[in-house]
Amino acid sequence: MPLAAADLARLSTLLDEALTLDPPALEVWLAGLRAADAAELGPTLRRLLPAQRATPATSDLLERGPAFAPSFEPDDAAAPGFKPGDTVGPYRLLRELGQGGMGEIWLAERADGQLKRQLALKLPFLQARRPELVQRFARERDILADLIHPNIARLYDAGLADDGQPYLALEYVEGQPIDAWCRARNVAVKDRLRLLLQVADAVAFAHSRLVVHRDLKPANILVTAGGEVRLLDFGIAKLLDGETA
Repeated sequence: MPLAAADLARLSTLLDEALTLDPPALEVWLAGLRAADAAELGPTLRRLLPAQRATPATSDLLERGPAFAPSFEPDDAAAPGFKPGDTVGPYRLLRELGQGGMGEIWLAERADGQLKRQLALKLPFLQARRPELVQRFARERDILADLIHPNIARLYDAGLADDGQPYLALEYVEGQPIDAWCRARNVAVKDRLRLLLQVADAVAFAHSRLVVHRDLKPANILVTAGGEVRLLDFGIAKLLDGETA
């Protein structure tokens, strides 16, 4: 049975505390949990801790080529940026869509002509491809592979280019941030609530997979011309379960 929202929040806090402890101290800490936590969350904690300490597993969809490990100098500040026409793996970059805290997002298409569908290609900054950044990128890949929902931008593909550049190929959403979309159309309250219900449904689905987004804001909630919500950017999401739900 899925955990209640309050239990998820408490479990997240306990996991953060537990992951700072070495094995001997961890056993003492577990034994000292208050009775309610020990009874309701103790077994889940013991099951999740090994997965949280280990490198996240990848799904069959993503197990192509080497693991996400950098094949470059960690502080290569002189590395060139991306530009239109560049290829990354099987994709050709068309135009930059934006930048975030960990990378660039480009409108892209298959360079081999196999599919005509355009998509959003997410790429870590070339000058900041440090090991911890690549680990965060791999985590987002694993999270999105399990989040198949009509109001969450889909993950189509993930992998490494020949030069070690990791990429995520995501659904390209033509839309506006939810606040700008509502202002531009002077949307009535009942219709704003309909949009929020879509957001809530997407967030509840992520929670049912033990994923907490942690960066919900208008820029990460786009609305299409048809009034459909798409939730974006799980780059700092907290994955509470290392196993596939």
